[in-house]
Amino acid sequence: MQQKMKRDFPLPKNNKTDHKNTYMRLLTKIKFPLVLLLGLLFAANTKAQITFTFSNPTVDSASGKAYTLTGVGAYYKSTSRSAVSTTTAPATCSGTTTSVETSGNTFIFRTDVSGVVGVKIYGVGSGSKRTFVSLSTSTSIAGTYTADALASSGDTINAVCDSMLIATGTPIAAGTFMQIALTGNVYITSIVLLSSANFTSPVITTASPSAITFSSATVGGNITSDGNATVVSRGILYGTSANPQLGDGVSTQIADPGTGTGTYTAALTGLTPSTLYHVQAYATNALGTSYGGDSTFTTPAATPTLSANPASLGFGTNSVDSSSLQAFNLSGTYLSADGSITVTAPGNFLVSLNSAGPFTSSVQVPYSGTTLNSTTIYVQFIPTASANYDENITLSGGGIEISTSCCYRYRYYSIVKYYQRLIKCGKRFLDRFWCI
Repeated sequence: MQQKMKRDFPLPKNNKTDHKNTYMRLLTKIKFPLVLLLGLLFAANTKAQITFTFSNPTVDSASGKAYTLTGVGAYYKSTSRSAVSTTTAPATCSGTTTSVETSGNTFIFRTDVSGVVGVKIYGVGSGSKRTFVSLSTSTSIAGTYTADALASSGDTINAVCDSMLIATGTPIAAGTFMQIALTGNVYITSIVLLSSANFTSPVITTASPSAITFSSATVGGNITSDGNATVVSRGILYGTSANPQLGDGVSTQIADPGTGTGTYTAALTGLTPSTLYHVQAYATNALGTSYGGDSTFTTPAATPTLSANPASLGFGTNSVDSSSLQAFNLSGTYLSADGSITVTAPGNFLVSLNSAGPFTSSVQVPYSGTTLNSTTIYVQFIPTASANYDENITLSGGGIEISTSCCYRYRYYSIVKYYQRLIKCGKRFLDRFWCI
């Protein structure tokens, strides 16, 4: 018989691990797809697998009705301890044709390994489509067996060499008898146990936040070890409370679409200005969830902003003393609370909040909170002489003062053409109007 075991797999230092996140929580709370759960259990390090084979079995000296392997466990044909014997499987599997055939679609296996979280069966079906039915446990071979309602497998053993990985609902203690039922008889060539004692949860650190603005930031994590079990879930948790964790009810989770080790990033948006945030990276494998450490950053104060749309207006050809009408939409964000914006027109222009007027030299645009929702401003132009007009509309209020500057001139006589344009002058935005 062969025995493959990795005896020493200590938890790396400085790994902030949620040791209470057992395999039960993995199944009931994280709820990742079954195919990933089953794949992670045995896809990592084969040296951590504990293998029971029948190539050179030892018959239990006490009963003569079990095959045993010291430190691994014992195989029983049934709870009544039917006599065991090896046979030749129809095909080679796990390097041998020496096998035992299940009886009545079931078999019993006593584990001498602590913390079993998975059982993998290698063998050849006596027919096709042998699938998993149930796993029950007992403290004695002839005792009362309790069904493991969370045990599962998505694998099938056909009439060729196949394997079936059964994930247990909770870690199974040493000395426990497992009764496994399938949909048909199988020639079993080996049984592989996965013990939680041979694995650790992932090793991860939280990256320092970067590219911080008043409403956004870039964060991330770095997984340096998967603990010998594939990382199937990773991401970022953030909020205004310290040490954000999965399921804490106050943090926001951003799941990363990738798996495995390495670095990953996430973009935080919609943040509140002048606010302290806590961020923490996380990673999950079959053994649980690890956290990378609480990292903090503070968003700066927001800059009051006004904008006009469209950015320019064209009035076409106008006769002296005639009038024409155009409009633009004014909006603002991060303004001083509960105020108004004053829109002041230059000479030969009037403004109004209504297309029918009345038109005056200035209007007040009220807002509540710190946001000015899009508001239509109507602009009336009445040229009084043939001339080159170079004018600007002034906006003030909400923590913003915009002065007139940065002007252009255009030529012509007897006709007037009007342009309005929002530009940035220094640190402020400027509404500029050109008339020619």
